[in-house]
Amino acid sequence: RSILQSVLVLGVSSFPNLGVCECVVNVKDYGAISNTASSSQHGAFQAAIAAALSDGCNAVYVPVGTYYLDGQVHFNHWRSNFQGIDLPSNFHLILAPGAVLKAIHQPGNFGYILIRAYNVHDVTISGGTLLGEKDQHYVPDFAENCIGLDIRGSRRVTVEDLTSVQHWAYGAYTSRCESSPSIVSGEALCPPGD
Repeated sequence: RSILQSVLVLGVSSFPNLGVCECVVNVKDYGAISNTASSSQHGAFQAAIAAALSDGCNAVYVPVGTYYLDGQVHFNHWRSNFQGIDLPSNFHLILAPGAVLKAIHQPGNFGYILIRAYNVHDVTISGGTLLGEKDQHYVPDFAENCIGLDIRGSRRVTVEDLTSVQHWAYGAYTSRCESSPSIVSGEALCPPGD
């Protein structure tokens, strides 16, 4: 299992200061539906993030339930066809302890990323589970690039109490960050066997 039990911090040795959030946007208020695999909830998550930012808020809350995301990426189109959750700077994504973001298996896709933080700063992701689709097929098709959490070119990113399992590639991946990731406490990001 790949469990981030306590805190992973990129670029700092303490939590980033996100300031006081006067409001927290609930993703369900923007159309997110839990416990149904019939469609990706990507649009609802991005709508909630946009609404939070326009209201001067810096947090989105994800209640208990399983939210399906296709998170698909296509070869040579990592940015333009991304369908996961894209986090902005100065932001906190709060997943309830029973909240699960589940990858939808899409045969033939190059892979998926459930959450990405690219070229951002002062971001916190806390709680919940990122659940891949590795259990739905035994041989990776083009899914070797399946990633739960992808952090690139960023600084001061904090991950708290997040479980990320069943991905063909990485539970959490970091690249080109301001400094090497350090785990304040907890288990390794990608222990052997997952």
